[in-house]
Amino acid sequence: MKKRKFIIIGSGITGVVIARNLAEAGFKVDIYEKRNHIAGNMYDYEKDGILIHKYGPHIFHTSDEEVNEYMNKFWKLNKFQNIVEGYVNNKLVPIPCNFKSIDILFPDKAEQIKNNLKTFFPNQPNVPILELKKIDNELLKEFSDFIYKNLFLNYTTKMWNLKPDEIDESVTARIPIILSYKNTYFNDKYEGLPIDGYTKTFEKILNHENINVYINTDAINILKMEDDKIFIDDKENEVVIYTGPLDKLFKNKFDQLDYRSLHFEFETINQTKFQETAVVNYPDDPIITRITEYKNMTLQNVENKTVIGKETPGTYDEKSSKWNEPYYPLATDEARNKYNKYKDFAKKYTNLYVCGRMGLYKYINMDQAIKNALDLSKEILENENKK
Repeated sequence: MKKRKFIIIGSGITGVVIARNLAEAGFKVDIYEKRNHIAGNMYDYEKDGILIHKYGPHIFHTSDEEVNEYMNKFWKLNKFQNIVEGYVNNKLVPIPCNFKSIDILFPDKAEQIKNNLKTFFPNQPNVPILELKKIDNELLKEFSDFIYKNLFLNYTTKMWNLKPDEIDESVTARIPIILSYKNTYFNDKYEGLPIDGYTKTFEKILNHENINVYINTDAINILKMEDDKIFIDDKENEVVIYTGPLDKLFKNKFDQLDYRSLHFEFETINQTKFQETAVVNYPDDPIITRITEYKNMTLQNVENKTVIGKETPGTYDEKSSKWNEPYYPLATDEARNKYNKYKDFAKKYTNLYVCGRMGLYKYINMDQAIKNALDLSKEILENENKK
């Protein structure tokens, strides 16, 4: 056993991947998780015989071979492909908007709209809505204004409490106009959900003799900070890997960071199917953003029973009864500048690594989090080998 011990705060995907790699390299790893379960926001459990995701739907997708190969050591994916629909003017259409959506919403002008899109964006698979709105074409202006108002403006304002042009383009570009009849939400080579569920996958990753996990333990309450070190017991021989919000770590030293939160209401319905796709968006609804039917993702064959989850976004407030979990860092310059104060302050601690969506204050997908964890694991091991 190597002498240095690693303290990992948070048992989400970033923390557990790093923990496993360090453990396999011979280091002792202690994971502290303030919730009463592992797996972070990917945690799933059975409700009425159906596997649901407590913190909203999580669909793995990637084209990164390293990420896919690594995770295949711990899971086998089902064949699910995400196809999303949404109600626009009381019509159910594919989301993101594609040529079928145009056929449904603009039956009299559909062919002309599609031809104009092909003319202005030749050989492009898609176009971001904010880019489309810049085109000087009367028909496309009418089309883009309708889509912007009815899909993007309503949904984005509800989700982020901001207008699309007030948010970083990396967020709005995630839902473009698809310039074909392609109806799958993602474009990656690999996609699906683990057949045995995410929680059991995390259990496999954490099943190593060098890893100890402590749930129901908020490490913030037991961490010590002296000089340029953060530690729990051994100032000289502990390394801290922090995956949570930096404002929590440093006691709101530079004010609370800005997040959007989500509230979930789950309902068991005594019918075999509630909706055709796993996810249906409701941009026109004043409160709900989407409804997920989990059985359609897990591909479980359960007759006469299904579970749906309704999502309602709100501003994060730890004292709120509904929105007391930080989910999405606010993608604005003002919010990022506030985070950067914490980021710079964290650099003074020489035994501290900051990572994960919350730690980096960055909206990243599951595969990106895994890739970052793999890269950081290599960096940490390289640094330890130099000592």
